Amino acid sequence: MTRIFVPVAIAFLLSSCGDGDTKTYTDAEGNTVAVTTEGGKDGQVNIETKDGDMAIGGNLAASDVKLPYDLPVMPDATITSNASANSKDGSSGAMVAMMVKGSPDEVIGFYKKAATDKGFSIEAEMTVNSGKQIAAKKGENEGMMVSATPAEGDDAGKTVVTLIIGNGM
Repeated sequence: MTRIFVPVAIAFLLSSCGDGDTKTYTDAEGNTVAVTTEGGKDGQVNIETKDGDMAIGGNLAASDVKLPYDLPVMPDATITSNASANSKDGSSGAMVAMMVKGSPDEVIGFYKKAATDKGFSIEAEMTVNSGKQIAAKKGENEGMMVSATPAEGDDAGKTVVTLIIGNGM
């Protein structure tokens, strides 16, 4: 029930909570979810349950985003969204979407080096139209995926990046 209850609590929270508020919700089965907002409209929502926690945010400075395995966020990136989750069983993951200056080739080169420096091996590389993707693995259940696609319109000359990383997820 908690898996269904959390999205409902998030939707309610986003429409009703202000900056710094913490609200606790309990369903009919006794499951509780504590939801805290930070930073106002462009801030972060933190969700805590008995099974783990999650944070969702956007419009953060690159220096404010902490990735698993101390992987770097590209310098001068504009973070458009950021989510992370940690389970009580030790599994964790993060997803970061960002806009960066430079080409998809530069982005992929940056993250290939960053991944291999942290002990990941590149398992797959793919080019789709003008976008690039890599998938990397470390150990039995740790992995990451990076997708880099040229931006269009007013953002032409930049690259839209999605980074997903985690273990046991």
